[in-house]
Parts: sequence; C-alpha cells; structure tokens
Amino acid sequence: MGIRAFIFSAAVMLAACGPPPTPFAITPISSQEPTLAPEAATAAQLGGALPTREPVRYGVLPNAENHAPLEALRSANMQITILDETSDATQFDVMTGFGVYDGWQRTDAAPTVSLVFNTELAPLDNPDVLAVVRNAIQIPPILADIPGTEVRFAPSSDAQAVKTALANLGYPTGITIYGKADSYPGAREVPGGMAAANITVLAAQRATAPHIQVIGWDDMAQRETLVSAFGAENVIDLYTLPISYYLNGDFLTAFTDNGWVIVSRGES
Repeated sequence: MGIRAFIFSAAVMLAACGPPPTPFAITPISSQEPTLAPEAATAAQLGGALPTREPVRYGVLPNAENHAPLEALRSANMQITILDETSDATQFDVMTGFGVYDGWQRTDAAPTVSLVFNTELAPLDNPDVLAVVRNAIQIPPILADIPGTEVRFAPSSDAQAVKTALANLGYPTGITIYGKADSYPGAREVPGGMAAANITVLAAQRATAPHIQVIGWDDMAQRETLVSAFGAENVIDLYTLPISYYLNGDFLTAFTDNGWVIVSRGES
C-alpha cells in the first residue's frame, strides 16, 4: 500500500513545492541538532547498544525533514527514510511528521510559528508604518496541506489596501526590509507573501539586523524570551503545527525533548 493511499493525498506533495515568490531566502535561526530528552536516551540505549539488533525502519514525512532530529535518531538505531508518494507504508516500523492523520497518534508537542518585529529599526520605528506592515501578514496557503494545523492569526487587510496606506505614508513604491525565517513549514512563505503589498523582504545576512523574524518555538519559555526582547505586541503567533506518528507493530517508545518519537524493539 502506497503512502499516499495510506495516510494522505496532498500532504506528501510538499516535497514538490515551488520556490518562494520573492528574493527572500531561508536563513535557519539555529542549526543545532535537537537533543534527546533523558527519557529518550534510555530508548536510544536499548536500540543502539546491541549492534546485532535489526534497525528500526523510520519514515519521515517531507514536511518534517528539516525538523526531525535525524542524526539523533540514527544514533538510536533508526534507519531513516524521507517518505514520498511512492513509498510503501507497510515497509516502515514507524512514520512521523507534521499533521494529523487517521490511525496516527499525536505527540504532546506542537511547535508554534511566530512573526517578530524589531521596532528599533526604521521604518518599523514609525508606529504608522508598523501598523500597515502588520496588515500585510498572510497565512501561507501551503499550510492547507498539513491537516490539523491551528491557524492563530487572521489577516485584517488586503494587499491593495496596504499599498495605498504605504503610499499615503510617503512610500508610493513600497518599502524594503530585512528578515530571517526558520525552516518550519510555511515560515519562509510568510515574508514572501508580503511582496504583493509592495513590501520586499530580503534575507538578512550575518551583519544585518533583521526587521522581522519568523521563528518556531515549542516551549513557552522560548516565547517569553522573545517577548522580553521585542515586546508582547511585537510577537505575533501565526500557527501551530501538530506532530503525529504511526507505529506498525509493538515498540518501546520515548520522545525527544521537542516531541519526536524514538522507538526500540525492546528485549530480543
């Protein structure tokens, strides 16, 4: 049975998504590999300490390729495959990814993607310009391909209204600002979606302070850090992504500290 028929139709097609509509290029906020939680380390030891044990066949949906801790999973005796529409679901012991699917179990983790404004940088230091830019935020259509996504922000204006408002503030051809985006599904499309409103977001290089950042977080303490740095009114929660997994058999399970399942065959 193919993956498409087994769990979803459109979700796995994320692998074929086209490029973003603006010059904005993704700049991951962090390249650090997620670490295993203490309880997950036990499962890793069970799975990895016995070299003769058959590896667990672990399938990852393409929407989670940049977020499932692949190296940590491999070290825990997982044989990782990025799934596509030709994959045979019966050939995997466990499958996981963003979204809610029939027969799958949700983990407790659900990262939220937020848009953060730096109002110390012009022109966002002008409250009127900031208000207009806020109105340019759009929820990426790609999220419709991830069932169970919780949209937490409702756009309040259309592109033409934003263009007119910017022109009235002295920006008849729009503005150019700099930004960074995490690699969560849809994050890169948020700044790209502002182009229709004459707001061009260029990728901030190392020496360039970003006007906006699209950041994913899975711990409230991380959000509080953003609020402390930029102000509560400048941290806008856009959407929350569920994480689910499917087990094809009986396994011992534990979870990484950011919610990804790690499994072991247990005692042989």
